Amino acid sequence: MRRRGMRMVRFVAVLLTMGAVMCLAAWDLLSRWRSARVEELFATAWRGGYRSESQTMSGDRRWPARRLSPVPFSVADPRLAPLREAAGTWEGRIGSRRVVVDQVCLVPDVPSFFEAIAAWDDRHYFPILIDEPGWTLPFLRAFRPARVFRHETSGDRRASSAGLLDRWTAATLAVSRAWSPSSIPDRDLPPSGSPPRGLGPTPPALVLSSPDSPMLAGAVALAAGHFQPLLRVEPAVWDIDGDGTHRGVRHGDVLTLRQAWEFARHVEARAAGVVGRYEGLGDDCDFLTIAGDWPYRYDDRVEPGPARGIQAMDDLIGRVLVGEADASGLAGSRRRWAYTGRLLGDAPASVARAMGALFLQPEMAMVWDTYEPGSERSRYSGIPAAQVLGRARVVPGPVVLAVGKGADLASWDRVMDPSNRFGLLWLNSTGSPTDFTISGGPGHPADLPAGIPSATVMIHSFSAADPFDPSTIAGRWLAQGAFVYYGSVNEPYLMAFRMPVLALDLAARGVPLSASLRQGELEPLGRPWRLVYLGDPLYRLRRAEARPAWIESSQGRQGEDASATWAAEAIAPAEADVETIGRLPADRRLQWCRDAAVAELARDGRPRSDSRLDWRSILLAIPREAITPRFRPALDEMIVDVLSQSGDWDALHVRAAAIPPGSRRPKVRAAMEAGAFFRLARAAREADPSRRRDRIEALRREIGETSWPSGSPFPGQFARRADAILRSGGG
Repeated sequence: MRRRGMRMVRFVAVLLTMGAVMCLAAWDLLSRWRSARVEELFATAWRGGYRSESQTMSGDRRWPARRLSPVPFSVADPRLAPLREAAGTWEGRIGSRRVVVDQVCLVPDVPSFFEAIAAWDDRHYFPILIDEPGWTLPFLRAFRPARVFRHETSGDRRASSAGLLDRWTAATLAVSRAWSPSSIPDRDLPPSGSPPRGLGPTPPALVLSSPDSPMLAGAVALAAGHFQPLLRVEPAVWDIDGDGTHRGVRHGDVLTLRQAWEFARHVEARAAGVVGRYEGLGDDCDFLTIAGDWPYRYDDRVEPGPARGIQAMDDLIGRVLVGEADASGLAGSRRRWAYTGRLLGDAPASVARAMGALFLQPEMAMVWDTYEPGSERSRYSGIPAAQVLGRARVVPGPVVLAVGKGADLASWDRVMDPSNRFGLLWLNSTGSPTDFTISGGPGHPADLPAGIPSATVMIHSFSAADPFDPSTIAGRWLAQGAFVYYGSVNEPYLMAFRMPVLALDLAARGVPLSASLRQGELEPLGRPWRLVYLGDPLYRLRRAEARPAWIESSQGRQGEDASATWAAEAIAPAEADVETIGRLPADRRLQWCRDAAVAELARDGRPRSDSRLDWRSILLAIPREAITPRFRPALDEMIVDVLSQSGDWDALHVRAAAIPPGSRRPKVRAAMEAGAFFRLARAAREADPSRRRDRIEALRREIGETSWPSGSPFPGQFARRADAILRSGGG
C-alpha cells in the first residue's frame, strides 16, 4: 500500500513538472508570437523545407541539399531559379528598336497630349509633357534636350474628345498611331488593345485603365512607349459601406478579401482575353500596369497573428489564385503570373512619371542606411549594395553611401540642401507613415526635398500607407518627383524585403525593377503581402551602351525628306528690353518668363551674351494678385523652382506664406516645409552658441505664427525638432 502511494506521488510530481514545462513553453511561444518579427516566426519552418537529399525548385532543375539563409542574398540562390529563367526571356523583348529624338514637346492639355504622342512612330519617340512648371522644369533639368517646343491642338479637336467614349477613342488611336510608321492611314492601324505585330518581340505586358481615369494620359504614354496593349477595365461596383448602396470603388476604399479576390480574378480574365499564355512567368504576360482610380488595399481578416490586417491589392493581382478567398487560399497563392505596378496622379503628374520611366536613367545614386552596423538589421547593409552599383556601371556618376552614425539627419541636410540630385535612392529605416528613424531625428516628409525625377526604394514600415497623401512619406516622395516608389502599405517585417545587395544586383543585370524588388514564390514572404510598387513595372536600369541612341530633331523621320521635322520652332523668349517687358500685362510677362526658363534648360537655349534681361528678377517682381487666377499656380510653382534651386529658403518662405493656405498647391506646401527644415539645419550649424539660439528661436516663432492648412502636422514637427536642437546645444 505504501509502495502504491509512493508511485502515485511520483506520478503526480511528473505530471506537475510536465505541466509546468508545457506552461513555460506555451508562455514562451506566446511571448515570441507577440514580440517577434514575422520573419523569425517563419524562418525556422522555411529552413526545414531544405533538409531532404534534393529539392526540385523549378521544372526539372534539381539542386543539392544545403542549409539556406532565411533570405536569399545571391543571384545564384536556387530559390531565384524561376526569376532567372523568366528574366532570360525578357532581355530581347523590347519591340522595335527606337531612337530618341533630341527634343521635348510641351502641351497644355490631354487632347493635345494624345495628338502629340501620335507623332511617335515605330522607330522614333521623344518626351511629351503636360506643361505645369512643377513637373516640366525638373524633367528638363534631368533630360537636357537640344530643344523644347510647344504643341496645342485646335479647339474643335479638344471639344471632340470631351465625352468619355470620345476620350477613350482618342487614347487608343494615339497608342496605335505611336506604334506605326507615319505613312499608314488610320484605317490600317493595329488595334491598341492587342499585342502589336510586325514590331519584333514586344514586352509581355499590359496597361489597364478606363476612360474616366485621372491617369489615362500616363497610361497612354506607357502603352505607346513600351509597345504594350492598352486595356479598358471598368471599376467594380460593390456595397462597400454596408448600407445596401452599390457604388464604384475608388483608391480610398479598403476592400474585403473576397472583394479583392474577385477584382484580381477580373483583371486576370481581362488579361486572358488578350494574350495567349499568361499563367506563369516567362510567357506572354508578365507585367501589369494599373492606371485607374481603383483600391490599392484590402483587409485580411481571415488569418491570425502577424498576417492579419491591411494588405497590398497590387500584390494579390497577378497571383495564380488557388482555391477560395480564405486563409488556405492566401497561403496557397504564392506563384505569380505577373508583376504589378501602379501609376498614380492626375494627367500632368502621371504623364511626367511615365516619361521619367521611359526616358530617364540615374546619373547619380544614393544609398542611405540608418541601420547600425553589428545590429540584427545590419544583414540588410547598404555597403555591398552601393558596391554593386559602383561596379555595374549603370550609374555613370558617383554613388553616395551613408551608413550608421554617418547616416544622421545633419548629414542628410548637408547632402540634400537645396535639392535632390540623385536619380536613384535606396533608404533603410524604420518608422511610421509620417516619420522615419534617423539619428538626430526623427525624419519627416518635410525632410524629403524636390529635385530631379527619381526612382526611390525605402525599407521602412507603413511608408506607403496612403501614397495619395503628400503628408506621408511615399506621398511626399511622389509629390517631389519620384516616378518609381517601392514601400509598404502596412507593417511588412524586415524579411519581406529583398536584401539591398540582391535587389540592386538583379537590377544592375537589367531585370526590371519591379521583379528585382519583389520576392518570389520560394522566398519566405513571397506570398500575397504588403509591399507596393508605384510606377512603371517595366522600368529598368540600363548601362550607357544599352540605352537608346539619340538623333537630332532636324534629321526628320526615316523615309521622309531630310527637311521634315517632328516639331515646330523651338521655344525662345521674344526679343525685348526691360522697358518693353515692363509694359506687358502680368500674364504675358509670366509667359515670357516661362519661355525663358524652358529655353535655358535646353542645350541650344543659351542666353545671348548681350542680354541684360534677368528673367528670374522679372518673375519675382510679378504681383500675384495681378495674374489671372488660373495662371497663379504656374507662377507659384515657377517661383518655388527658382528659389529652391538657389537655396534662398528665407525668400521662399516669405513668398509662400503670403499665399492663402487653401490656395497652396502640394508642391508649394512641400517646398515651404522643406525650406523651413533646411533653414533650421543651417541655424543649428551656427558656430556662435548665442547666435545659434537666437536664430533657432526666431525660426520657431516665425513658423508658429505662419498660417498652415487646418490639421497640418508640420508646425508641431518643426517645434519639436527646434526644441530638441535647443536642448542639445546645437547642430
